[in-house]
Amino acid sequence: MIISEILDKLSINSIYLVKKKNIPPIKIQEINLIKKNTFKFFKRKKIDQRYMYYLCLLTLVNYSIWDYKEKMFLKKKKYK
Repeated sequence: MIISEILDKLSINSIYLVKKKNIPPIKIQEINLIKKNTFKFFKRKKIDQRYMYYLCLLTLVNYSIWDYKEKMFLKKKKYK
C-alpha cells in the first residue's frame, strides 16, 4: 500500500469515527491496519510536515464530500 492510499483511508476513517455512533468490528480492524502502516512510514521518517498538512487538507475535502453525500441522501428520502 502506498502512502497516498494510507493517508486517504486514514482521513476517511477519521471522519467515520466522528460521524458514526456504532463502529463495526471490521472497521476497527481496518483502522488498526492503517495505524500499523502509518507507523511504518513514521518509523522510516517518510512522513514529514508536508504529509501532515496534506492529510489535513485531504480530510477536509473528504469531509465535504461525505457531508454533501449525506445531504443528498437525506433530500432524496424527503421526496419519496
